[in-house]
Amino acid sequence: MSKKKESFDKNLEIAKKLFDQKDFKSIELFESLYETAKQENYTDEIVEILVRLSFMISMKKDLEKSLPVNLDLLSWAEKENNHSRIVYACVILSTYYWKKRNPGEALFYLQKGEKIVLKYGDEKNDLNLYSNFGLIYHDLNQVSKSLEYYKKALKIAEKKNNKFAIMHISLNIQSYYYESKNYLKLNELCLKTISLAEELNSKEHFFMAKNNLGVALLGLEKYEEAVKVFYEIVSSDFFEPAYQSSKVNSLMNLGKGYTHIKKYDLGKKYLFEALKIAKENSLDKEIIRCKLNISDNSYLQNDYINSERILLKALKVIEKNNFENLKSGIYTRLAETYGKMENFKESAKLWKKSYENSVSQSEKHFSDKVAEIEAQFEYEKEKREKEILDIKNKELQKIINELNSAQSTIRNLERKETVAAMAITTSHEINQPLMTIKANAEMLKIYNQNLDEKSMKNIMKIDEGIQKISNILNKFLSESKTEIDSYLQGGNVLIFEKDNLSEN
Repeated sequence: MSKKKESFDKNLEIAKKLFDQKDFKSIELFESLYETAKQENYTDEIVEILVRLSFMISMKKDLEKSLPVNLDLLSWAEKENNHSRIVYACVILSTYYWKKRNPGEALFYLQKGEKIVLKYGDEKNDLNLYSNFGLIYHDLNQVSKSLEYYKKALKIAEKKNNKFAIMHISLNIQSYYYESKNYLKLNELCLKTISLAEELNSKEHFFMAKNNLGVALLGLEKYEEAVKVFYEIVSSDFFEPAYQSSKVNSLMNLGKGYTHIKKYDLGKKYLFEALKIAKENSLDKEIIRCKLNISDNSYLQNDYINSERILLKALKVIEKNNFENLKSGIYTRLAETYGKMENFKESAKLWKKSYENSVSQSEKHFSDKVAEIEAQFEYEKEKREKEILDIKNKELQKIINELNSAQSTIRNLERKETVAAMAITTSHEINQPLMTIKANAEMLKIYNQNLDEKSMKNIMKIDEGIQKISNILNKFLSESKTEIDSYLQGGNVLIFEKDNLSEN
């Protein structure tokens, strides 16, 4: 082993120890080792170096550095035909493109990874692969696809008894049940998740599942139970500065629950508290939702004038922020309020606006969906064209290689034919004088039988030389294999395959 390789192995062990300690210093060391491995062709270590480097960069949340590292990892893993590492790289690259809001590219890598998982299996990465599918399809509003993949991921997590993954995936599935207003399913899944979060002592997941349970109870019109759940949440120390949006929603839902059990003052108290935090944090959508719930509180107390005043304020916020999708709800509430106030002309006008806005939003949603599908189609088309081009290039390269091989074979045949022609000519030209020499040597033996021993030995040497030359000529004329080797005095020499012919 060279000194350079010994130094490389030593530094690799140091980097691995830093990696085990989750020390970010390992990043720079792994980067240096990767460059050395490429230069010195230490290919056996490259993939594992890149895997560790990828993991540490993900931990550091260095998004820009993540892309080139994982593209290199994918390339090297494909060279080694390392299926597990290919899938790992595809999962990480899909996460990168998801964070970059490029779902098409994210899906490309996930589908690439899925092909390998379906063909070869991959228990290390299949869970993350299907979880990412669920996440990206959810963002694309392909709800049924999202649920399909989340359920696949959940099944794998349950099989592996990965409780943390079960808890995390269950929370994602809860959002599907909430959006589809399947409150019974939501309620059932929330209870399981809460139990699991308590077992794992995960405060964050516990309160997230609790909040979803409260939402399910509101949807099931179990208002008193919902109030208990939300009161427990808002009374806890769970809400850090990063969770202010969640705090607003919990306070708002608590106020909504009190409103529905006709404890209007308590309802207003928590709704105004939620509104205050929403304004302090510039949470415009939450501000509108708070105002809608405060308006409902007044409406249910038959205070239609106050309800109208609050709704008109909410409408101004909507128009200021161009929240077109929220207008229909405001128009409907105002129309109902004006109806109660017996202002039927204004009520009819707002019912019409509500209808027109709903139609407009439906058309926009349909148009957006069409644009999304067209964009996905173009992306898939480009991808297929690229794949076809790659296949054609591979086929073309194969044909070129076959042609090169055929040309090489033809050259070898031509060379053999030339050598054969030379052999025949050489054999013919040398055999004639050789036979003359042989005949004269025989004559010497016949007519000089009384020669001394030394002279007879010299004649025998002539015979041996003749026989050796004859053997060489026979090899030229035979189909015995030959090799080319360098000659000590320069140039090349022809080496014959050993046969049964005498070499003496």
